[in-house]
Amino acid sequence: MDRNPDFEQGRVELAAAYAQLGRTDEATWEAEQVLLSNPDFRISENAVARGFVDEELKTIYVDGLRRAGFPE
Repeated sequence: MDRNPDFEQGRVELAAAYAQLGRTDEATWEAEQVLLSNPDFRISENAVARGFVDEELKTIYVDGLRRAGFPE
C-alpha cells in the first residue's frame, strides 16, 4: 500500500485477509481508511462487483469484510 495508498480495492482485500488471519487491529485500520475516503462502501455491492464464481471463496471474503468492520 506504500506505493499507491489510494488503491481502494487493495485496502479492502488487505482488510479481509488481515481479518481472516486474526489481525483485527490491522483489518479495522484498513477498513477505516477505506470508509474515510468512501463512506458509501458496502459489502454487498463490493462482493457482487468482484464477480466471484466460487461461492465458498465469496463466503470467506465477505466474512473477512464483516470481521474488519465494513458495513453490509
